[in-house]
Amino acid sequence: GAPNPRAVYSSKGVGEPPLFSGASVFFAIKEAIADARKHEHLDADFQFFSPATSARIRMACADKFTKKFQLPQEGTYTPWNIMP
Repeated sequence: GAPNPRAVYSSKGVGEPPLFSGASVFFAIKEAIADARKHEHLDADFQFFSPATSARIRMACADKFTKKFQLPQEGTYTPWNIMP
């Protein structure tokens, strides 16, 4: 346990808060994407995976530019990357 009687048992106040701060950035980006989708009259419910790369963020926004790129039918292509 922790020698400090006021501390949470086995807490480590160094690494845990920055980890959560990083998660808050991911969810802030996800909320911004949801707002952009609402602006385009799209469903605000969508799947968004980490890492939040610039390409994933751009394609998740689904604006007039991203609509120009059609997704291929499943089975008609060989993906070159394992990440969606």
